[in-house]
Amino acid sequence: MGEKNGLTGGDEIDMASDGHRDQSPERRKKEERRRREREEAQALVRGDVNRPEERTSKNKEREKSEERWLKDDDDGTPWYETLGGGKKVGSSDKSYDPSKALFLDTAGDRDIVRYGATTSHSAPRYYRDGNNRVMGWNEGIRVVYSRDRTQKGIELAPKGRPYVPRYNKHIRSATSHIYRILLPPSSDRQLDYDTSFVAFDSRPKRLEEPDLPSYRSITHQDLPDEGKGGEYELVEDAIGSFATAEQEVRKKTVDMERRLKEQPGDEDAWIEYSTLHLQLSPEAERVPGIDPTRLATTKAQAEVTLSILSRALNATPENGYSISLHLAYIRSAEKIWPGRKVTERWKNVLRELGQASDRRPGLEEGMMKLWLGYIEWREGQGFGKGDGEGSGGGVDEVVDVYVECIERLNNGMGGDALAREENLVYLFLRACLFMKQAGYQERALAAFQALMEITFFKPDHLRHQPHPSQREAWFASVTLTFEEFWDSEAPRIGEPGSMGWRNTPANTPSPPSVPRDPLVYKSEDPYERWLETELRAETLFARPGRATDLDDELEDDPFHIVVFSDLSPFLFPIFSPEVRLQLIYAFLTFLGLPFTPPGVPSASPANADPHLQWLLAANQSARMSFWPPKPSVKRIHWQTVAGEPMDPERPLSISSPFSCPVKNWAQTRSTLFAKSTGSGAWFRDLERIDLEGVDVEVVREVFRIMGPLVPDPGFTLAGFAVEAALSPKNAIKAAKSILSQDRTNLLLWDGYARLERQRGNASTARTVYITALQAAKQERGEREKTEDEMDLWAGWAEMEFEEGDKKRCLDVVVMAAGIGEDRISLGQYESSTPSPLSLLKTRQYYHRLAPTGSALLLSSLLTYLVDGIDTTCDALLDISSAHPTSSSECEEALQLLSQIMFRHATLTPSMPAYLSRQVLERALGAFPNNTALLSLYMYGELHNRVYGRVQRLIGEMTAESSGNAEGKGVVGYLWAVWAEAVAAHRTFWDAGGGGAERVRMALDKGVNSSR
Repeated sequence: MGEKNGLTGGDEIDMASDGHRDQSPERRKKEERRRREREEAQALVRGDVNRPEERTSKNKEREKSEERWLKDDDDGTPWYETLGGGKKVGSSDKSYDPSKALFLDTAGDRDIVRYGATTSHSAPRYYRDGNNRVMGWNEGIRVVYSRDRTQKGIELAPKGRPYVPRYNKHIRSATSHIYRILLPPSSDRQLDYDTSFVAFDSRPKRLEEPDLPSYRSITHQDLPDEGKGGEYELVEDAIGSFATAEQEVRKKTVDMERRLKEQPGDEDAWIEYSTLHLQLSPEAERVPGIDPTRLATTKAQAEVTLSILSRALNATPENGYSISLHLAYIRSAEKIWPGRKVTERWKNVLRELGQASDRRPGLEEGMMKLWLGYIEWREGQGFGKGDGEGSGGGVDEVVDVYVECIERLNNGMGGDALAREENLVYLFLRACLFMKQAGYQERALAAFQALMEITFFKPDHLRHQPHPSQREAWFASVTLTFEEFWDSEAPRIGEPGSMGWRNTPANTPSPPSVPRDPLVYKSEDPYERWLETELRAETLFARPGRATDLDDELEDDPFHIVVFSDLSPFLFPIFSPEVRLQLIYAFLTFLGLPFTPPGVPSASPANADPHLQWLLAANQSARMSFWPPKPSVKRIHWQTVAGEPMDPERPLSISSPFSCPVKNWAQTRSTLFAKSTGSGAWFRDLERIDLEGVDVEVVREVFRIMGPLVPDPGFTLAGFAVEAALSPKNAIKAAKSILSQDRTNLLLWDGYARLERQRGNASTARTVYITALQAAKQERGEREKTEDEMDLWAGWAEMEFEEGDKKRCLDVVVMAAGIGEDRISLGQYESSTPSPLSLLKTRQYYHRLAPTGSALLLSSLLTYLVDGIDTTCDALLDISSAHPTSSSECEEALQLLSQIMFRHATLTPSMPAYLSRQVLERALGAFPNNTALLSLYMYGELHNRVYGRVQRLIGEMTAESSGNAEGKGVVGYLWAVWAEAVAAHRTFWDAGGGGAERVRMALDKGVNSSR
């Protein structure tokens, strides 16, 4: 049978009678193998490890084959250097070499760092000694390797067989007692680099507790194997106590609960308590580009806040009338409630607190905050969301809210008369800006025209100030008389031929209509044609129309002609001179000019108010200046120098610090007439690009008619700056025309000289200064110098300093102190070096002089020219510290110091960078939204190739929880956007580059900010 099947006799297989295979030998082998395994297992359990193990021939052959090519010892030599060098076990020398007992593993296991455990794909190049035995354990227990050993740690099994669960025990990792340690930041960042180690603050070690139990001890003593181990105690003794953020919030929550239980009427504590849980929500959870109000976490956080604030309102009867608690409650509800429900809540709170304001003193003064919050809601997220009473909402409804608030203030809400008038002007400006941006430009401009005419150009018989009890009747008669003037359609303020209400004769014809060329469409698409028509109308027909206008383009616009009934709700009387001046500058802001009243710092609430910062929205060129210019040549990724390839030199991302489109700083005559480029350049308040979209004719008429009525010469100088931005040549003509009528005004002479210097005519400007000072000296005689004359001297000295003529500048400073000033009366003035005695007398003179802006400039220049930049820095810092923080005097001193340091760095490149950095960081701490200081800081750091501080500054400007976050406002975000674009100019225009994404992140933070 074996031959028939091709098998030899040794290959015969026993077959059963039925033709199937006989499996009895295999069954006997399996039973024998199981018996041996049971005996071996029982021997292991009994601990009989000395019994000789029985090995089958198959096992012996396998072990011999494994040990055939083993080396005597592994010295760490790479495998590719030992190919063919293996030798038989029997042929190796069995002598013991102590130097080879240990070796250095040069390969190692890289995955253990990446994954935290070993992996079977990168096993070490050595073998365990003792055939996988475990020291201290039974000899029969061996270490095994399974597929899951990286998750289960070391696995043990009898004789190294596959993993058996009953023979394994979970052993806690040796590092399971280690906790994450959060070290509190140290205020002392000084580090001694000479020491060989960094020492931690340590505490005295605890006294060791006795091993024997103390039966008198009341407190529980932890056993050595309980709680935290010894290593933890060593770490705690080394670094002291620590706490996580959650523990800090939990502790503060307990303290606040205890405090509020004792003092339930503490409103600030309730508001702080309602925001504690927000400290545990990281900002990283918000995805850029997604509205945070749509996130589930926002809804959950708002519900927790509402629950706490609801408890606060019901805690005491007084809390129910707390304006701050109601504001916090409604602003949290705005995130999750429907719009109509929020609007209804606003109206209910305004009605109830308004009725209670008569009975509760002090409540009426805080109602303005409540009204401003309601207005912000109606023109923001609540726009178009009525209260469910059938009104759909929109522009008209928001205007009605403004009118209602103005009427309440006009009727006496707000307490103090001066504060009430300031609030009225602020609300009026916001209402007009809202109407202008909503498309009702004619009504907005007409409202300003009417209020300016009533305030400054009333007829003589209506100019008296009535008794407080008769003001309502008196103002009613004023508006009734003014209605006749308005309906006559005579020229009004800002229009050609306007002379003011009281100076306009009866039957004065209305201004003639200006012929305009017909519109030539650039597109055939009807929607694009509609857009072209609207843009043209927005530009050409922004002034209020007349009934005599017969322009075909205005036939379909029913809002172009503004009747008096559209204006009367916005009118109110103003009696305070300070508020009248604020109204004038509010009109300039409405027209698109960035001028502020004198003495207003950059940190004022008006400069940080996003509702008043609208100039960029109407100026496309200014918006485009935020982005870096597109590169005209292809970027080189590498270059060769002396045959060696290397990275190319990166050009500076900013050529000068004066190109920032966001302008917010302390306005002085230095910034009003500054040069934009060249030597002596500085930050300029108004440039030609800033006048895009501004009706220049209206602006000129306003300066012409209001100039004689404003006592501050700075208003006239602002008119000079407008003309200089449009045409420097025309500005010179306008200045000469005004000076011909007012030749004794020294500040106007200073403005004229600055115009000449702005054009680059320094010699002409010097002649103007000498002529004006000669006339002033002749007029005053032997009397003391006036403040205006000192301003003239200061302007001359500043010009010489900016031109880089230190010798002439020092001579002018000395002559301003009255020493040798007769030399300017000579035919030809020549500068000379002052003597030491003259310098001493000059110091004494400025020390006695009253602290004014001109005296500060002259004394600072004297200190700089004589003592150096370090002494000047210390002196101006001391002067700024003497004034209140965030005051205009403090900001002017710091801004002057930054100007002197910038000039010094330009002339002396060896000036240490840390000197200007320290000054600017201190100045930015007090005025964080001064864009001049911000730009100087950024320019200095980028010029020194230090990018980390710039990124840190940008992060602080956009951080929601940064210090003085409310003072930065929208200005800080706008500057951060520009700074990000400038810093990322290399990749800003690249497809997929990171520069545009950084700018997009800054914009996202600004849009979703709560400031």
